Amino acid sequence: MKIISIDPSIANIGYAIYSMTERKVKLGTIHTDTNKSIEERIQHICREITKLIHEYSPQQAVIEKIPEYSRKRYGTSVNHGSLMRLHRAVGAIQAVFMNSGIPIHMSPALTMPKHSQKHYAVDICKDAVKASEHARAALIHLDKYLKLKRINL
Repeated sequence: MKIISIDPSIANIGYAIYSMTERKVKLGTIHTDTNKSIEERIQHICREITKLIHEYSPQQAVIEKIPEYSRKRYGTSVNHGSLMRLHRAVGAIQAVFMNSGIPIHMSPALTMPKHSQKHYAVDICKDAVKASEHARAALIHLDKYLKLKRINL
């Protein structure tokens, strides 16, 4: 069984692919061109995820759930335009997996600081030291999903 985990974004989308039979993890990042329109960037993301699906044939997807921010809850202002673009990207990513018949598990957003994420990810997989912060976040979501299913990475 193969599982793909996605750390969604508009600019840099991290992914981690785990093969349970080979016990190997592949980490990577999809980059989008910031000079392109939001629609073109989302289209690029969808094309790249489709390529990953064809290349690795995952049977399960794990995607970070984007929290619903509010000033009252977090005490800070939020760029609602950025949040809306991110939700659009997540919806498009979900559609790619659903159209491919791949079940999706939505993983809660990470709350640990970036430096802690790096140490946590490297403890899971030594290759994470060379990976982007986005790929490391995807690896952490993958690990949390596997622990939920009582499977060791």
